[in-house]
Amino acid sequence: MARVALRRRAGAPLASPFTDPRIPDGLPALLEQLLEDVDGFARVAGGTVLLKPNLNFLPSSFNPFALTDPRLLLALAAVLRARGARHVVVGEKPGQGRLSAECRELVAGRFALPPWLEWPDLDAEPRRAAPTRTRLLAPTLDLPEAWLAADVVIDVPKLKTHTLTDVSLGMKNLFGLLRDDDRMRHHNEDLHPLLVDLLSVRPPDVTIVDALVGLEGQGPLFGAARPLDLLIASRDCVAADATAAWLMGFEPEAIEHLRLAGTHGLGEARLHALEFPALRPADVRAPFRRGDSWRNPVPEVTVVRGAAVPAGYANAISHSLERLAAEGRRPPPTTIYVGRFDGEPAPPGAIVFGDVTAGSLDPRGALVVPGHPPRAFTLYDLLRPA
Repeated sequence: MARVALRRRAGAPLASPFTDPRIPDGLPALLEQLLEDVDGFARVAGGTVLLKPNLNFLPSSFNPFALTDPRLLLALAAVLRARGARHVVVGEKPGQGRLSAECRELVAGRFALPPWLEWPDLDAEPRRAAPTRTRLLAPTLDLPEAWLAADVVIDVPKLKTHTLTDVSLGMKNLFGLLRDDDRMRHHNEDLHPLLVDLLSVRPPDVTIVDALVGLEGQGPLFGAARPLDLLIASRDCVAADATAAWLMGFEPEAIEHLRLAGTHGLGEARLHALEFPALRPADVRAPFRRGDSWRNPVPEVTVVRGAAVPAGYANAISHSLERLAAEGRRPPPTTIYVGRFDGEPAPPGAIVFGDVTAGSLDPRGALVVPGHPPRAFTLYDLLRPA
């Protein structure tokens, strides 16, 4: 029976890590306890341990609690080092075209990185085509050698909602192992089976969900901070995600990638089949406000929806509009067409969003944004006032 440990941090509410970079008192001891609960130190001594956080560092308009708390990451690294890990490695590749080395520089500029902590450049590190066990979408995936070769890998996602996948937890965090172009190609309806294929290659040895301060609403980058002071850990990534999703008010079987992962034997998504050695989920459940890809916080922009809008198109538009609103930018009046239409002409000056849209109407006189889906902030760059 898979075990899922839930532990609550005591003390004052956490400030943003960018306001107070100090590791909170008691956090290392809490991580020790959490990992002991799930036998998470197995094979750590003398080995190479790779940590995969969610550190998609982006502009200051984004919520700082959309990231794995760097203080948690550094506390975990220190605990593993004290338990005899020979190498502790951070493996992260931010999305939206950001570089792995840039991510490290941003963390190092704000937090004291110990000299023994290794942080390779995943953009330059070797990769290889690794076979998937499930083959729902891809027979192989191009993944970093550092992830595939580590003795122990620990997935350290953030607890947050997601306008495309409902939740962003351990399985979604593994998406950051892929190259940028591969990520963009799969930000449509095939994202859920791809996450299952990805998990099947090299499941994490331990998943630790950062629920110290979660993110609700317009995740994964916007939304509102939701303090919970919780950490969730399991050696079963699916079980950790199912528990975290239920805590947020979602039924695990309604999350497609969790349902598929359970069906294909990659983990246990049924809460009644799990063991909870510490807190029980019912003791800490806190339903989150859910994300909405069609929320439009920019009144100057009108979105005309055709039929069968690909999910990634809606998500990309949502990201751009949320960013414009968060930065207080007021674009000129603009109309965006998205989805499938019946060949009618787009009005002059309109924006035709994505290859599917451009192929279903007459785009002459309009501005076509190519891609399937287009990159998330292409629209932001177009609409941002000079």
